[in-house]
Amino acid sequence: MALTLSMVTGRDAVAQRASDSDSAGAVDVGLTYQAPAGCPSQDVVIKQLAARGLRVTDGGADRRRLTIAVAPGTADAPRFSGKLIVGGASPGEQALSQTVSGRDCQAVTLSLTLVAALALIPVSDGAPERPPAGAITVGQAKDNVDRGRPAWFVGALGRGMTGLGERPALGFGAFVERVWEKPDAIAMTSLIFSLETAAPPTITLPQGSADLRVYLGRLEGCWFGGIVAARAVFLSPCAGMEGGLLHGSGSVGQGNGSINQPQTATRPWLAPVVSARGAARLTRGVWVSFGGAAFAPLVRDTFVFNDPRATIHRSPAVGGLLQLGLAGAFW
Repeated sequence: MALTLSMVTGRDAVAQRASDSDSAGAVDVGLTYQAPAGCPSQDVVIKQLAARGLRVTDGGADRRRLTIAVAPGTADAPRFSGKLIVGGASPGEQALSQTVSGRDCQAVTLSLTLVAALALIPVSDGAPERPPAGAITVGQAKDNVDRGRPAWFVGALGRGMTGLGERPALGFGAFVERVWEKPDAIAMTSLIFSLETAAPPTITLPQGSADLRVYLGRLEGCWFGGIVAARAVFLSPCAGMEGGLLHGSGSVGQGNGSINQPQTATRPWLAPVVSARGAARLTRGVWVSFGGAAFAPLVRDTFVFNDPRATIHRSPAVGGLLQLGLAGAFW
């Protein structure tokens, strides 16, 4: 439940704060402060304003009035939103406003006190850069720059692909993705390396049967979040190369009079790949990974039975694949 704090100060408290600041150079202001529980108290805000040259007083028609209101975020977007309104000293003077948001309520609130001081007390060119005495130095919280983009994804996936038989080849694999952050960038770059294997159902002909299996390694570069870059969902275009081995083994059918013995063959596999890779957050550390790709084998081998001759499989000019898995996210 949010706790509302309004400005009500006693003469003794005001006198004590006034003695802590330079009374000759202080600017008198009124204050209304609203913030949820867990944020800095009104007393802390008043002390921070005093440390920056703004003295909160009870009366005075010619003083400016500050309104500082901080609202909590939601479960999907756990960020605090703060707003500062600087009222005019006279009825006709226009009010100024500024908003600040972040994951740390203290940082948001104290940032607004600094903005108020900058708005009401011009800083001379020779002013010292060090913070005023009594000011609380708040470093930028690590979560404040968290844009929902982890630096690493490590996961396992299931794979279905065409190009190894009449029916899809199913398999599995593992991958790791490294994301390079660019401050204030909507889309960034990432690099994915995966190891995968897949096999179609056994291919059966009158001459016999054959089994094919592919063993692959793939390296892709992605424009991370280049298509969709929401806080909990990303979709990135990627391009790269996959390579490995295509292994085939045959067996002679029953009653077949062929004099040829079953043989195995292992051939290279090399194909450029274009893909779209996505991720959806389940929790901060667990994401669903999904994607699709098209590939074009550069080595197009044909697997056959020799006696009598029958084609088992020929690598196609273009194939496709789909992937679905789970990934752990690390910042």
